[in-house]
Amino acid sequence: YGDKPDQVSILPVDTYEQHQLRPTPFGDMIDVLQSDVDGALLASYGAIILSGEINFTLSVVTSFKNAVNVSLSQGKKLRIFLRDHHASSIQQVDPGALHYLSLNSNLTITEGGNVSLPTSALAELSASLMPVKVTVDEGNAGVQWSVNKQTSSSAHWIVHVANNAGVTKPGNMSQTLDPKATQNCTITATKFNFTKAVDWITNVTVSETQPGCSCINFALGPGEVALYEFI
Repeated sequence: YGDKPDQVSILPVDTYEQHQLRPTPFGDMIDVLQSDVDGALLASYGAIILSGEINFTLSVVTSFKNAVNVSLSQGKKLRIFLRDHHASSIQQVDPGALHYLSLNSNLTITEGGNVSLPTSALAELSASLMPVKVTVDEGNAGVQWSVNKQTSSSAHWIVHVANNAGVTKPGNMSQTLDPKATQNCTITATKFNFTKAVDWITNVTVSETQPGCSCINFALGPGEVALYEFI
């Protein structure tokens, strides 16, 4: 990084933190895998989204079919989202594969466009697969959030929430924070019950905001992070 014409900056020109770390309204629920992934591993997911240019060899198509078979043996139907040009490539490699996938999985083919998964479907997947939902007041910038589960005997859910709005990081001075970017957040448990939640960062314990709502509310200032364990 430098200020001379022949020096190339490796830092983004925009210094606003929220432009570098984006809000995740549906949570951090996607893993990126290569196309040669094993079918048994694919079957461990609730949905598969095909994106970009894929070299559909017979081995790759067979892996998708194996994933569908494993899901069926577990009593569930795998959801698969792909583009129309993906479907054409699969058909050329294995003429019967697309018909098999359409019969034995929940297959969605998107025509044209740049993505295999519309926002409405992403919202539906988040609601059906994620154990919580994280919301902010309407009109706010949104927060970045992710969820994990402890592997200990307690197996409590852990939710991480970060507010990247209102943070400015110039290259030649300390960061500045805009207090007006404080966001009121709500975490709602949709797949489990809890009696309290403990913020690992502040060690503050909170209970349900209202009896029966399965939710907690808290304010998160610009640049602040919360890490709640639900017990």
